Amino acid sequence: MWTSKKVLLSAGAAAMLCAALVILLFSYRDDSESKLALCHKATSDTQQIECIFRAIEQEILDDGMSAGMVLFSRAYADFPPFVAQGCHKQAHRVGDIVYARLYTSVEGIDALDFPQETTACGYGFFHGFLEHLIQDRPDPAFVDSVCSRLDERLGGEMQAIRSICFHGSGHGFALAHAETLPRSAWGNVREFTVDAAAMCDMLAQADERSVEECKEGVFNVLVEWMSLDQYGFALNRKHPFSSCDSGPKNLRSACYYEMAQKLDGLADRDPIKLATIVADISDAQLRRTAFQVGIAGIVQNTLQDVDATEKILSACATLEDEFFKGCLESYIHGLFEHGAPQKEYTRALDVCRLDVIIAKGYVSQCYHVVMERLPRFYSQDQQKKICALFPSELQEDCKPD
Repeated sequence: MWTSKKVLLSAGAAAMLCAALVILLFSYRDDSESKLALCHKATSDTQQIECIFRAIEQEILDDGMSAGMVLFSRAYADFPPFVAQGCHKQAHRVGDIVYARLYTSVEGIDALDFPQETTACGYGFFHGFLEHLIQDRPDPAFVDSVCSRLDERLGGEMQAIRSICFHGSGHGFALAHAETLPRSAWGNVREFTVDAAAMCDMLAQADERSVEECKEGVFNVLVEWMSLDQYGFALNRKHPFSSCDSGPKNLRSACYYEMAQKLDGLADRDPIKLATIVADISDAQLRRTAFQVGIAGIVQNTLQDVDATEKILSACATLEDEFFKGCLESYIHGLFEHGAPQKEYTRALDVCRLDVIIAKGYVSQCYHVVMERLPRFYSQDQQKKICALFPSELQEDCKPD
């Protein structure tokens, strides 16, 4: 009798414990969601976004970066204006917050946790964090040490972290150099870029591609100043690459790459107009780069249009095969760079199932482009789960090494 009671009591206790855990789980979820609930009541997009960042910042300070990035992902899913202003830009700002509120109070990057979610939105978090870190210490040797350390710590799960680090450092070099220039230098592309880019050439631990990433980081800042009419700069809408053509040849590629990020607007987000704009570029490689970067920009600015994917890829299908292949690759790249954090692959896989891709005979190529992007954003365990969603005949190729 006693034994029977004991068993019954244990079962009841287990049920109570289970219920308590469920309540705790839902309480945590509700508490997390409640931090964003007030933002729905904001009367303008600007107020809503500021509310979101206050919540994210508080979450980071209270519970750490992982919790903050979970809140970031929820904001991405629940607030269209948050995404409309640019996913990369928003992740960049989280990096700003972490540098200002956390890094300055700890000793070195080893004191910070960088969860997998910080790869979100094209590693925008790291661009923001690193540009401030290097702006405050624009020393190539320091950059080498930081990028090597991040690669040691994170490279296994974030394949792109090393190149991202050098790119973000280019931002920092540009910002630090701008602080030294007199107002008389405003509007002078050479004054703002040549010396900053020269710092990239001094990186002892960077390979040729990483040095180029750094220089692209320098020009990324310049192009942003142009789009915001800062430091005496403005976008040349009729001849967007004129400043690149008049600059040093060793910086031309980096300049073209970053300037091309503004072509989506100049082309009215139309791949056919984009192809017409870049047709005047005499260098085949630069022409191809400009078109593909422009397509990625179109993706960023049409993410919330449910009909955009098929419309854009169908338009690309009317172009020459070289342009169609570049369009497909860049469209998928754009979905990864600007998609929902840690769920970027879902829409990329949807692309490979579209009728236009099947009709063009590019299904296998499409899946292989997706495969190539997986190590950039996901852990090996995540990659294996995603690969299981591929057609059976491609799953073996997809598995991570």
